[in-house]
Amino acid sequence: MNVIGTVGLPGSGKGEAANVAEAAGIPVVVMGDVVRAECRRRGLDPAQHHGQMAGTLREEEGD
Repeated sequence: MNVIGTVGLPGSGKGEAANVAEAAGIPVVVMGDVVRAECRRRGLDPAQHHGQMAGTLREEEGD
């Protein structure tokens, strides 16, 4: 499996790149959505805990 990551400042075109990929049938995962969903699953407010949860997920799941 190949993984393509996109990063950039707000307004730099990450979302547009994701739209093009989806239109081409390429699966897209938006990490912010993953982090927000995990906050909700753990009963936390994503607006208050997003950054902390991202760090926690990196510790628990990342290498």
